[in-house]
Amino acid sequence: MALQKFYVLSCALLCIILEAQEVLGTSLIIGGRNVCPGEIPYQVAIHRKYYFGSGSYHWCGGSIISRRHVLTAAHGISGVPVSEFLIFAGVINNTWQSEEPTKVLRNVSAVHIHEDFNLETYFNDIAILTVTEDFPTDNHAISTIPLAEEHPAEGTECTTSGWGKTDNDTLPSILQVVKVPFISHNTCQEIYTDKNDDSILPGMVCAGYPEGGKDACGGDSGGPLACGGNLVGIVSAGEGCGLENYPGVYASVPYYKKWIADIVKE
Repeated sequence: MALQKFYVLSCALLCIILEAQEVLGTSLIIGGRNVCPGEIPYQVAIHRKYYFGSGSYHWCGGSIISRRHVLTAAHGISGVPVSEFLIFAGVINNTWQSEEPTKVLRNVSAVHIHEDFNLETYFNDIAILTVTEDFPTDNHAISTIPLAEEHPAEGTECTTSGWGKTDNDTLPSILQVVKVPFISHNTCQEIYTDKNDDSILPGMVCAGYPEGGKDACGGDSGGPLACGGNLVGIVSAGEGCGLENYPGVYASVPYYKKWIADIVKE
């Protein structure tokens, strides 16, 4: 018990240091930082298995929303055979070779892509993966995240996370997280429309700063936008990564809550 308390305190101290590095801009997602173990227990890495031999490689992100279901983006899942997917939970190191005592692997038994998903416009960019075996409930590094029933207030501080490209255009080995303010559908639509860009469609929300610099990027797709402990969005699209006046675009979880509920209860 004393050792467990020491581990928790050590992780808490590490996270404080890492957050300070983020504020100072000395760390790496775009403009984010490394997470510490167990900090984002609902985040999973979705891998694709190698065609030959053993092993897998990072494909996109996702969030655990029930003991059997992972919520992710349709654009990363569409067209891929279900047998190629492998889910890593309870990890911060994104390699299949990593030795983490909390690591749990799950195969995928079913893929549910929104029936009206459009790959050209990213309209209805939402999908759910059903895993072959329940996620454990006795692993401190693995848990579900509640789904937001409604959108937070404009400007609410949220976090997005993933193993996508960082500031120096490389893929990190450690899970990254960054704080970004929430932007409503209407506000984001106005931002993009001002640039003659009509890509913000119903079911899309945004997050980011006017000056840019903090954002999700390639490889983060499907990952979470969490606000106040609830899942508000799914990393979907955007113009570049962390660009000025181009906030990141997310599929809205409250907008699709009925679709999600119908799939999960099947």
